[in-house]
Amino acid sequence: MTSPKKRIHLLSIDPEDYSPETLQGVLSYVEAHGLPWELRVNMMGSIFDSPFVSVQAEDGLIAFSPDHHFTLYVQDYDCPVVVIRAEGIGEVTGVEVDHADLGRQAARHFQRQGYETLLFFEAGDQRYSSPQRDGFLEVCPQAHLFLQGKRQQAAKTWILKDQLADLADTLAALPGPIGICCPDVGHAARALQAAKLAGLAVPEEAGLIVLSNDSKLCELMDCPLSQLTWSEYQLGWEAAALLHRLFRDAPEEPVQLKVPHDDLIIRESSSYWVSESPYLQRVHHVLKEDWSLSRNFPELEKRVHTSRRTLDRHSMQYFGMTLNAHMERLRVEKTCLKLKTENMPLAELALEMGYPSQSYMTAAIRKATGKTPGQLRGG
Repeated sequence: MTSPKKRIHLLSIDPEDYSPETLQGVLSYVEAHGLPWELRVNMMGSIFDSPFVSVQAEDGLIAFSPDHHFTLYVQDYDCPVVVIRAEGIGEVTGVEVDHADLGRQAARHFQRQGYETLLFFEAGDQRYSSPQRDGFLEVCPQAHLFLQGKRQQAAKTWILKDQLADLADTLAALPGPIGICCPDVGHAARALQAAKLAGLAVPEEAGLIVLSNDSKLCELMDCPLSQLTWSEYQLGWEAAALLHRLFRDAPEEPVQLKVPHDDLIIRESSSYWVSESPYLQRVHHVLKEDWSLSRNFPELEKRVHTSRRTLDRHSMQYFGMTLNAHMERLRVEKTCLKLKTENMPLAELALEMGYPSQSYMTAAIRKATGKTPGQLRGG
């Protein structure tokens, strides 16, 4: 006997709250499990105005919640309800991004990159900033925090120019290199400005990572931003799975699922380029202009005005490896970034990055990441 269809309402206030990837995650779960669900998209002008969504007790509801007020509002529906929020769901049944995990991964990234001092740039007006900070401090308890400076506290107001000046003063007073974790692209843009005001080179003296899913915006910044992303698709899949569970077994307490980070994308804002050695800084500058020089040591020595022996000694001192090994690490990092962000033919990419051949590049990428170039590109 065929099970009767069950109406599942997908509810939101604004069309922008419906992420295509999240919707696809919901649809994929329904299709994969052969569920007799009839999905209906519903829009509300606000939580205060009509029309109200007509939901029966036997229906189900997945709410794409833009804020805390809407999250509280949908609890009043007399049917199983699951809330999807990227910022934090509070004490309701739902799925959210594991922001504490993002903070932990950001701190570990900076530690791997060799940044001596860590700073978390807090977003005091965002609910997700606190768990990100807590995760960051869990890994690095001695990390510094910056919310707002003395000028804002004294005047009880928020002025961007003053905040930038206070952050620049803070950065200038800290031992470097400094790793700065930003909760979103807006804070990262301010951190880049403050580093410039403080006279700090990025990423050599101040590195940045942003906890943001907006890859295009991160790529287009003056200094492309490293970022930790999460899977919108996974949010939708887990929300549908949770609603399916509620139909079978209604728990006494709210169920809250957290989706961990999906990918760490290393860009120029927090690369392996950190070094106090002026010789290695010159090497990094030369490589950014022409990667083929990584395999032409006589020309490289000429460009940086020192011998390979000196470069190896400095590389061992600052990175614990020979210059050749360090450059290979840089090459793999840059190649992986290009694979994820550009559609250049593999043979052409191998040539640009100084690999002897495409097969050599594939072997190097597989050894470093466990994946082929095609897998990294998503093909």
